[in-house]
Order: sequence, then structure tokens, then C-alpha cells
Amino acid sequence: MIPQATAGRIVHYYLQGGQHRAAIVGADTAEDGTACLTVFFDTGPSVVFGVRYSEQPCSACWSWMPYQKEKAKTERGNVSESAVETEPDSPRDIPAIARGVPDAGPGVSVDPVGGPPAGDAEAGEEGTTTETAVVDGPVDEADAADEPL
Repeated sequence: MIPQATAGRIVHYYLQGGQHRAAIVGADTAEDGTACLTVFFDTGPSVVFGVRYSEQPCSACWSWMPYQKEKAKTERGNVSESAVETEPDSPRDIPAIARGVPDAGPGVSVDPVGGPPAGDAEAGEEGTTTETAVVDGPVDEADAADEPL
């Protein structure tokens, strides 16, 4: 079986003499197992194209790291613990951005369960709401009088 690595996975790239360097898979591997890797050489990172897979250390080849090989042998296989779906205990356990609550910006509070905190919205006509903005600092007199500058 030819292993397939997905973009973003970290693997080993082997040098002559069995030494290895960390490498990041740049794009999903081809059907023949060759990969495009960003290899972290001693002199800095470099992109290497068409790198073959090898189970054993082989110069200019990639392989899974030892812990990845061992984990693949377990009952769950090489599945990340973070990939296991679990139900949150409450809506407060879900980050606001994941619930579609926009980042309100500095100094503006947003209730973590969603929506503005009580008292931040005023009732408008026909049941609509308008938000009240609080401005810190001086107000330009021309703006306050609605006069053109």
C-alpha cells in the first residue's frame, strides 16, 4: 500500500547516512506516494518536489515519524484526539466565532451565548432594535452641531 499524506502533515525527510529533518507536506501526495515537501535543513527551509516514500531510511525520501507509525498500529489508528467529535457541555463552550458571532472589536462586549448584552439595544419602531454606541474621548464641536467642516 502506498501511503498518502495530506497537506500540512509533518513527516521526516531523510538525508544521506540516515539523518533526518522535519518536513511539512505542501500538497496531498500524488497517487504514487510522491510528495512536495518543505524541508527544514540546517541552512533553512527549502521546497523539494517529487520526494518518494520509503518505509526504511533512504536518502532523499520521506517517511512517517516513528510515533506516527506506532500510533497507526493502535486500535484507533493514526486519528488525532482533536478529530474526535464531542458535544459541548453548553453553548458557552463553543467559541463565539464558531457560532457566527462577529468580533465586536476592542471595548465592545458581546454576550458569549450570542447577541448584545442586555441594555445595549433600544427598542425602535415596529419592534426593530437599534444599537447604542458609546464613544470615548472628546466630540468635535462641528460634528456635534451637524455643521460641515
